[in-house]
Amino acid sequence: MNCDRDRALLEIFVSSGARAEELLGITAGDIDWSGQRIYVITKGTRAREAVPVSPQGLFRLALYLDAAGTPAEGEPVWRVRRGQNRPLTYWALRRVMQRTNTLLGTNWSLHDLRHSAAYRMANGGKLTLPEVQTIMRHADIQTTNRYLAVHVEELFDKLTEHYATPRPARHYPAGYAAADIEAVFGGWPRPSHHRSQPPPHRHQRRAGHRQPLRLRPDRGPTGRGDHHAAPLRGSDHRHTTAPRPTRARRLTGRRRADRRTAPRLHPARPGLPGRVRGQHLATALGCQPPGPR
Repeated sequence: MNCDRDRALLEIFVSSGARAEELLGITAGDIDWSGQRIYVITKGTRAREAVPVSPQGLFRLALYLDAAGTPAEGEPVWRVRRGQNRPLTYWALRRVMQRTNTLLGTNWSLHDLRHSAAYRMANGGKLTLPEVQTIMRHADIQTTNRYLAVHVEELFDKLTEHYATPRPARHYPAGYAAADIEAVFGGWPRPSHHRSQPPPHRHQRRAGHRQPLRLRPDRGPTGRGDHHAAPLRGSDHRHTTAPRPTRARRLTGRRRADRRTAPRLHPARPGLPGRVRGQHLATALGCQPPGPR
């Protein structure tokens, strides 16, 4: 920057987090040189509140006032450099920000400087979140909470430091034998209560282990046929390899009608179709059809 006014504006913007309208309205009486703060009219409440400023910002402001002169009482301290002596407007302040972006190759706005101040305060580790809320004059702390961020680079650095930290050594009171401590507490890599295998199934927990099949030598495995197996518990049939008995499927609809009308062989006469009615039966036997019952 080519003047102390612009340097002082940027320093106070970044260090205080004040809004553009609030900073443009300060007068000579709103500067507390010894307390390193300025008083602004807060947006919304219109209350006069103190805002801390960095020593570098006050130093740049003092250089600017020494060169430009202190304005009259009640007049804003920020003045234009050329033309008639008048207060600096918001559009002139935006022009200052445009020159800064051109010099630095950035694309910042005036409100981005307030965000930068809030982010540095919230993530600096010196101030708590309620303190940052007071400085930024946020009505809701959730607004301040948005400036808390975790960067991947910082996370990797902390994890590397964590992995490099040696494990704390175990210390036991004097008077105990090492063999007794090892028997009671176990080794360091894995405590005695650590479960390396998944818990058993509820049926296995109840039975204790997988039960073998109990065969009946007098009537085969179950008395109903050799293809059925009888496990010790009814819920353990899933652990056996014997096939389960299948139930006859009930036929419905068209398949049931087809089965009813389909001819089948008579058990007494192999060549005679069974379950035929009316003239078909009479023709097959060579006699008269039966009368009505």
